This record gives sequence, C-alpha cells and structure tokens, in this order.
Amino acid sequence: MRTRTAYLWAVVVITSALLTRCNVFEGMSEAGQSNDPETLLEDALLALQKGRTEDAIQYLEKALQHAPAGQPVRLRVQVALSNALLQKAQINILTLERLATDFNGRVEGVGKRGARVQEVCSFPPEHIVQQELTLNDLDGYVELETWQAVLSRVREITNEVLATTTLPFDVQARIAALQAQGLSNEEIAAALLNASVASVGLSFIELVTIGTSQQVRWYSVRRPSGRAYLGYCASNEAVVEAVRQLLACSVDAVGFSATLLQARVALLNNSTLARQLAERVQEAHEALEENLGGSCASVD
Repeated sequence: MRTRTAYLWAVVVITSALLTRCNVFEGMSEAGQSNDPETLLEDALLALQKGRTEDAIQYLEKALQHAPAGQPVRLRVQVALSNALLQKAQINILTLERLATDFNGRVEGVGKRGARVQEVCSFPPEHIVQQELTLNDLDGYVELETWQAVLSRVREITNEVLATTTLPFDVQARIAALQAQGLSNEEIAAALLNASVASVGLSFIELVTIGTSQQVRWYSVRRPSGRAYLGYCASNEAVVEAVRQLLACSVDAVGFSATLLQARVALLNNSTLARQLAERVQEAHEALEENLGGSCASVD
C-alpha cells in the first residue's frame, strides 16, 4: 500500500510540473543549454557574477535569438547584453567622462592664443584662434577606437531598446513605456548610459577618421565675447563644407546622448555624478555644433 501511495504521489508531482510548464530537470542542465530566454538571462547574470564575461555574452546572444520582439524579457536581455559587451571591452562611465572632460578642456584652451592659419577655415576671421588641437589622443579615445565593433553592436542593441536614434525624442515617454513593461529604473538608466557611451564613442571615431581623410586641421576657436568651440581649416572651401556635411549626424548623435544622460539623472535620484556627466557631454555637443552642426541626412 505504501509503495502504491508513493507511486501515486510521484505521478501527481510530475503531472503538476508538466502542467505548469516547469521542467523538473532544468536545474540539472548545464548553464546556457536552455532555449528559454529567462533561463539564459539568469545563467548570464550568474556568469557575470563569477567573472565569466565571455560565457555571459554567449548566453545573452542566444537568449536574444529566442526572445520574442516586444516582450519585456527581450528588453532585459538587451540591457544585460549591452552591459556585458562594454564590460568585456572595459569601457564604462569613466571612459566617457574622461573623453568629454579632456575634449572640453582642450577646446576651452584657457590662456592659449596666437595660432596662425593659412588655409580656408570654418570660422570667421574675427574669431580668436587659440591653439591647434589633436583629437586622436584624447583621454579614453584609444580604448574606444580599439573596441569600435563592440560600440557598434551596443548602439544597435540600445537603439532597439529606446526605439529611436535621433532628436527630437520624447525620452520621458519612452522611459514610461519601459517602466510599464517591467524594467527597473536601474535597467533603464543602464540602457541610457550604454547608448550614450556607444554614440559618443562612435561620433569621436568618425570625427578623427573624417578629419584625417580630409586632411583638416582642428583648432580651439573663441568668439570675441563668448565661449570656445571646435573649428577647423582645410585646403579649400569645398572640403570645409564636405566635412560639415559628413559629420552632421555624428554631432547630432552627441546631442542625442546628452539628452539621454540628462534623463538618466532623474532615474538616479539626481545623482551629482550623473548630472556632471550629462553637463560635460552637453558642453561637448555645444562645442561641436558651433561649426559642425547641420542637417543630418541619415542616422548611421
């Protein structure tokens, strides 16, 4: 009788597990073997805790393949994947802060004055040329350039999370939509930061690449009664205009990032560090927009 009773209880337990779609053997399977995105996400987060970043990325890429579009789990996987990719590249908030701070400092050029130019320039002659600048040695630039492919992947992922890549953008409406789908403020803040890191990094890579290919010289330039900005000179007027057109979208991307970082401040309870980063990226955008801002014909 006891044997029969134990057997019946076993049948009840297994049947119940099947009806609730619970795989009683799931806990026995190896990490990353499931096709369930929730399980893969859990495996990835555990792998990250153990320092196994490569494994985490593998699990998250697999989870992304199985996560239905428009479902909250897909958004959470995308945020986690963007985190893991940047962690692998050792690119983080400090990388972005270093880049923006160094760029702003060079453009400001306090106490600098007297550089001479003999080419066709993007700025009027009455503006004050302070010093010639190099951009490929900005603090943090080498790391960003080295991991350009990772930045492109992160931008692709976060573009889907944010559902846009350009201004004007109702960032508060998108944040509300993500909250309604169950994402935490920390996850949304991470998405905003990761998108900004990728966009600013790729924009500066484009800035250096275009500048080199077009053989332009960069300068810190100041209005007679205003702030400094990034100006440039080239061999002729056609090149000056071509550079402006080629970099219009990159400049817009920095402005887009500043908007995201400003929205991130509120999500982090008005954090001083978050606010300072947003301000520095906004300053960088203003310095770029003065001479390079224009009509962005495409997103990428």
